[in-house]
Amino acid sequence: MEAPNRVVVVGTTGSGKTTLARALAQAYNLPHTSLDTLHWRPNWQPAPKDEFIRDVQATIAADRWVMEGNYRAVREMIWERADTIVWIDLPFFVNARQLLRRTLVDCRTGRPICNGNRQRLWELIKWPDGLWVWFFRTYFRRRRQYTVMRLEPRYAGKQWIHLTTPQAVRALAKSLGAPLDTD
Repeated sequence: MEAPNRVVVVGTTGSGKTTLARALAQAYNLPHTSLDTLHWRPNWQPAPKDEFIRDVQATIAADRWVMEGNYRAVREMIWERADTIVWIDLPFFVNARQLLRRTLVDCRTGRPICNGNRQRLWELIKWPDGLWVWFFRTYFRRRRQYTVMRLEPRYAGKQWIHLTTPQAVRALAKSLGAPLDTD
């Protein structure tokens, strides 16, 4: 991987975006920002859209950063500013297994995520916006979108890294001296 200055890590919920983004930030000494942290306020309240967009614009105005997430409202502005796009594109059942493992651990331990929010089992499956519902609704759509977007001329000059297995994700992190402890 050529040394980047502005990296965005994308992929479906549970693919390992945050873990890899942290490893990239460490390896290249780049500040890391999670779009989930900018979007979700305490008690899982979303930030007002204009405030969210402003926060993202302020973050990507910097010369160096790593950001991860998949928010449509800010995707184009982030991708256009990024010099490197890392797409974690795991097979459906592999991604589902990782998401299941993560959500079970988060629910059992009460580990805070996104501004102190915590995963609750019933919130994972509630309709229409539970995490698992979201995973099933977006997995195939994101794959189609990113496949098409990757071919768009405005993204042609970007360094694209397309990771399709957990082994490829681990190998990238290991090659940067930031090995992952997850699959």
